[in-house]
Amino acid sequence: MVGESVKIGTYRIILVVCILLTVGFILFNSTRTGEQSASISHSVSEKVAEIVIPNFSELKDPTKTETVNRVHVSVRNVAHALEFAILGFF
Repeated sequence: MVGESVKIGTYRIILVVCILLTVGFILFNSTRTGEQSASISHSVSEKVAEIVIPNFSELKDPTKTETVNRVHVSVRNVAHALEFAILGFF
């Protein structure tokens, strides 16, 4: 009985720490300016486009920019949803 109580207590502590870290991450990201946030997600969008779009590296610059801008919207939406999904998981 005591061993099970310790496991439950440890589990609760881990969950609280995970929740606090997730909330801290969300709050930290919400303090960034629009330019900072867009810059970070734009660089992530470029990496995603390189992985997802066939022959992305062979596209001309205007086409690359247009493609990254289209991917950028989805990346931002997924990132926001994922932050809160992780919080909901804990």
